[in-house]
Amino acid sequence: MGSFKLTITQKGNWDDLNKFLLAAKHIDAEHLMLDYGEKLVNELASSTPRDTGETAESWDYKVYNFQDGNNVLWVFNDSTTKRSNPNTNIPIPILLEYGHRTRFGGYVEPNDFMTTIIDKYAEEIADVFWSEVKRL
Repeated sequence: MGSFKLTITQKGNWDDLNKFLLAAKHIDAEHLMLDYGEKLVNELASSTPRDTGETAESWDYKVYNFQDGNNVLWVFNDSTTKRSNPNTNIPIPILLEYGHRTRFGGYVEPNDFMTTIIDKYAEEIADVFWSEVKRL
């Protein structure tokens, strides 16, 4: 087996990247996430199928800020089947989204209301954050 020599040379420095990363730390991600959390909750609430309205009114969000500078937007719904059946704890929005059988042999058809909204806002949030990054 023969040997070979590999030489790598590099010119320049990391100044531009370092400058960009330092500037990116100052993007107001929390403000953007709070804004989109509110929008998501409002649209999910208005699109949630209603019977009593309890599930539609149970949407909420929280922005978590971590010490490393990362932020997470968490949208959730606390409405579960536990109230009507203490032996279960299934999130009602999941039952509405994917459909389910009923106690008496019926079937509730799926209603794709969450995925459509989340996909729309995920794309919009990515676009807004990217435009903020490009302004640096």
